[in-house]
Amino acid sequence: MSDIFREVDEDVRRDKAAEFWSQYQTYVYVAAAVIVLATAGYRFYDYRRTAAAEAAGAAFQQALKLDAEGKSADAKTSFTQLQNDAPAGYRVLARFAAAADVVKADPKAGAEAYDALANDSAVDPLFREAARLRAALARLDSGDVTSARGALETQHRASRARRAGVERQGLQGCGCVARSGRGGSAGAADRARFGRNPIGSRRVERAGQMSKRGAP
Repeated sequence: MSDIFREVDEDVRRDKAAEFWSQYQTYVYVAAAVIVLATAGYRFYDYRRTAAAEAAGAAFQQALKLDAEGKSADAKTSFTQLQNDAPAGYRVLARFAAAADVVKADPKAGAEAYDALANDSAVDPLFREAARLRAALARLDSGDVTSARGALETQHRASRARRAGVERQGLQGCGCVARSGRGGSAGAADRARFGRNPIGSRRVERAGQMSKRGAP
């Protein structure tokens, strides 16, 4: 008797499975096709992105080689093409290289090219800071010592403020700074300890010395 009930249960399960498959097989096929197509599409996109990055890298190296060989016009054309067609990272590098090339002939125009990079919100903040520094150095080369010194001092103060903030947050996060009872003296101590930036100080000092000498 138990065998009969078992056979009936198996028949019922088969019928339910067949009914389920008949009702939902189209959705299963569609889902499987979507997964396969999405995977293939992503792999193709990743391949194209990698190929584009490799091609841009080779083009950038070739442009640098042309510039080193003194073929400025060809290098400028290559950098311009990279700025228009290359992936984002190489576009920024091409703009830096093009600005450096401009500085060789006209430091003032080169400083303006670096200013354009520094003021571009689409550029990574680290690159923008580097562009501000290069613009200030280009102005030193052009003889505009006052503007260069002001830019370097501004960047130096901003760098000190960021460093002090990061250091203080790190100390607070690890429990090294008391949350109370230290007041203004603690802030002064932290600033005295972490607010120094020797590199920035030397840049400002250099600009000041040139200013005192009355550099042309």
